[in-house]
This record gives sequence, structure tokens and C-alpha cells, in this order.
Amino acid sequence: MYATPPANCYYHSSRPAVTYCMACGRPTCRSCTQADPAGRPMCRPCCLQHGVKQRRSGGVTALAVLNIIFGAIGLFGLVNLIILLIMPPVWMGRDYALMMSIPGCKTYSMVGSILSVSMGVLSLACGIGLLRLRDWARKGSMIYAAIAVVTVVINAVLLLAWQIPAMEAAGVSSFQVDMMRVSGFTVPVLGLVYPVVLLALLTRPMIKVQFGYQMSSGAPGGIPMPNDSIKN
Repeated sequence: MYATPPANCYYHSSRPAVTYCMACGRPTCRSCTQADPAGRPMCRPCCLQHGVKQRRSGGVTALAVLNIIFGAIGLFGLVNLIILLIMPPVWMGRDYALMMSIPGCKTYSMVGSILSVSMGVLSLACGIGLLRLRDWARKGSMIYAAIAVVTVVINAVLLLAWQIPAMEAAGVSSFQVDMMRVSGFTVPVLGLVYPVVLLALLTRPMIKVQFGYQMSSGAPGGIPMPNDSIKN
């Protein structure tokens, strides 16, 4: 093993390397390094090629936890669905009753609640699967992210183009209308952050390796070192 590792990781050129892979000789950072059964450092792609079980990275763990959190939040749509089905709108206040009197608003709210619950279940299941490095969970998370992006955009358009004008015409208080207008600008921005990050991270080569995908030989980051240059 080399006494002093090079400055940068082969797979992440901006990260400092901590060692060399004992199989291929490439310098690796901490997140790209695992130990083989003998305790020698190996890079993740070589671990995959040699049948060494992948260790879940901190990034995947963070995504799994966030999936579980957002999934639990999504299940609160069930509460809204129950309110829509069994509670008279007037019990929720004047503004709410006026909103529910808008043609199509109740149906829109019910569809949104059902989608929220469905997405919550999907996110929870994928979060648990990510913790176990299941590839179906990685693919399911990407599907969740894609649906979330489309849903956020559609909701923003409908809110600004239909719901807010309809609320004003129905006599909903200006405070409630202003709150909806603010949410029409802020919610899409905030709602797009996590799905975009999820898609970006789960398609990265070194993340995919953890789920059993071989990395192409042209991986960026540096120049591979020949195996015969490895020092034991």
C-alpha cells in the first residue's frame, strides 16, 4: 500500500483521497473506500466485481431517511380526505366553505389528497428499501421524484390560473387569497428541491454501484493506475 495517497479521489476529483484500492490501484476518498474480507481497502466498483457486500454510503442513508420523513408527511393527506368526505364544509369556517363551493374544487382537493397518500406510501416503502440497498427502491424513488416534479408544476399552474381567481370571485377573504398567492410562488420552488436532488444523486455512477450496477471503464475523476504498481 502506498505510504502517501494522492491529492484527489479517482471517482470524485474534488474530494481528498485517503488510500488506494488494493485491486485496481485507484486512489479513493473515504466514501468510495470499503474493506474486503481481509481488511484491505478496495474501491466500491472493485468490491462489486469481487462480490464484496456494499456498505451503504452516508448520502444514500440521508436520502432514505428523507424519503421516510416525506412519506410520513404525505400520509397526512388521509386526514384531509376524511374531512372532505364526512365533515360539512361550514364546520371548517367561512372561507373553507366558500372554497368548497367553487365548482370542481372539492374534487380537486380529493384527488390531491389521494395522490398525497399514494405518494406517501411509495416514499415510505422506497425509504426502507434504500436502507437495504434494494434497486427497486432506487428506481421507485426516481419515479416518486418524477411524479412529484410534474405534480408541483401542475398544482402551481392550477392555483394561479384557476383557484385564486375563483376564490376572489367567490368572496373568500383577501387574507386567505393572499396566503394562497404566496404559496403559489414559494411551494413550487421548495417542492422541486428534493425531487431534483433525489434524481440527481440516484443517477450518479458511484451511487448506482451500491445497488449492483457496474461502473463504465471511462469513469471521470483521474487516470487508473496499473495493477502491477500496487505495493503490498
